[in-house]
Amino acid sequence: MLSPSVNELSRREREVLYIVYELGEVSVSEVQSALSDASYNAVRRILDSVSKKGLIKYKRIGRRFIYSPARSRVEEGTVALKEVLNTFFSGSAALGFMNVLKNKDQQLRELEIQNVRQLLEELGGHDDPES
Repeated sequence: MLSPSVNELSRREREVLYIVYELGEVSVSEVQSALSDASYNAVRRILDSVSKKGLIKYKRIGRRFIYSPARSRVEEGTVALKEVLNTFFSGSAALGFMNVLKNKDQQLRELEIQNVRQLLEELGGHDDPES
């Protein structure tokens, strides 16, 4: 069974998952400190819930449980991005990408632009009228 994506989690579960991704390996206490508005038991229940959904894993060290992401940030981000593209852009990566680029709040740095051009050329999706 495939684990659900980030988009299928509750707001609080996503918040906890983002903390786990940010910190790498964490204890319940560390997540609780990062949240600042949740009890230890509430954080433990949320971590258990997200773990049962397959998005984080844990190991026991002595009496403590240490949690970490089950998938890499890139893998999880790719799954979430595919769902966003399917939901809002009819599955079109190009349409989603163009909308991100048109957003004035998302300015690409020159190196990022070069990387995108290179990728498009490698994929054969770049038509250069001067060629």
